[in-house]
Amino acid sequence: MPRTRLASVSLVLAVVCACGALARNGTAAPATDGGSAAPRSRAAVASRPPVRATKRLIEFGWDRPTPDFVREHIGAMERQPFDGVVVTLHAGTMIFKRNTYPETAFERDQADLRATRTSRLKHNFLLVWATSEPDWDWFNDDDWGAAERNLRSFARSAKIGDYKGIFFDTEPYDGNTWYYLEQPHRKDRSFEDYQGRLRKRGARFMRVIQEEMPQAVVLMTWGPATALPRRGAVRDLIARRHFIEREAYGLLPAFIDGALDVIAATVTLVDGHEAAYFIVDKDGFVESLSSARDRPSPDLDPRHTSTYMAQYRFANAVWVDWIMNSTHSPDLFGFYLSSESDRLKLLEHNVFYALSTADEYAWIYSQNMNWWTADVPAGVSAAIRSAKHKVDDGLPLEFDIGERVRVARKSYEQRSRSQPR
Repeated sequence: MPRTRLASVSLVLAVVCACGALARNGTAAPATDGGSAAPRSRAAVASRPPVRATKRLIEFGWDRPTPDFVREHIGAMERQPFDGVVVTLHAGTMIFKRNTYPETAFERDQADLRATRTSRLKHNFLLVWATSEPDWDWFNDDDWGAAERNLRSFARSAKIGDYKGIFFDTEPYDGNTWYYLEQPHRKDRSFEDYQGRLRKRGARFMRVIQEEMPQAVVLMTWGPATALPRRGAVRDLIARRHFIEREAYGLLPAFIDGALDVIAATVTLVDGHEAAYFIVDKDGFVESLSSARDRPSPDLDPRHTSTYMAQYRFANAVWVDWIMNSTHSPDLFGFYLSSESDRLKLLEHNVFYALSTADEYAWIYSQNMNWWTADVPAGVSAAIRSAKHKVDDGLPLEFDIGERVRVARKSYEQRSRSQPR
């Protein structure tokens, strides 16, 4: 399904700026109660324990393969510079449907997943969308029952393939599951009513996954820590509540609160930090995650602090098209860099810092190239390999393109300001 993220650039840049400002000035908005369910009692901890993990690079894009393709081409796929790939089932990607997939819908995929063996791609994920069918309803138990059965089939398929877990694309493309103002009962049910219901549903979402995959990793494109601007100046709980009620991801924290209510000690939630698409300097990578790591989202239940510190991790994203100017568009940052060499340097730079500042995972995203049919611009694979090699071996980046990036950013931002809103 053709989709573009360019429409989200303004929102994403706002989130990046808000996170960076928060990291620099040390302010934080107060936490709000995400729902009525009581989390397990855990004492809060002062700081996040250090994460010492080998860094892993995941590929995700419009070229995402199906299980049969992976089975047939696994040898060639293992030669690409990735530790894993996001795979989509023939059955589909949606779980928030009004009907249950028939069991036969998964038979072909599960047979291919079961038969595939790999020596290198050990960190694979199965794609699940958060978007919903029209009129799908959080308060309808039949709708939720279908969603739960669908999720179980996806998680079971991922387990059969020995995948790490679920790649939960929380960005809504059609029906917005997280936006209160688009919910069918918004006129007769309050925002708090929806928060309470989503918290319950989030708990069931997590239980289903960990019942099928006791050591699952759930990697979200956007988590509450990066999807919602912190707005450090909004210190009043009521003001914060009114703010997130009108945000596109306003109900996501309640859903994640539910997941944190029941998460098993062997399961990990990862915030994929999609906002990192638009970072072009080292400080951006460092600052955008520093506050989020040590200060839980102000929209999550503060009683989850200890769980958040122990089991909520952060990844980074790199959007190759945006850097490489794959469509020769002034909407892309690479358009303003003076040469292909500079674009490749920025790509290596971003992969290097995306990996080195992440807890474990970074993910490569693209829309206009195909890694599995060798339709990739010259030099891109080498730049990614170089960055990954340096991170794996503890080597420095060894070059600085800061001045050329600053010049390009000035032109990019000037054009962005001149565009009609």
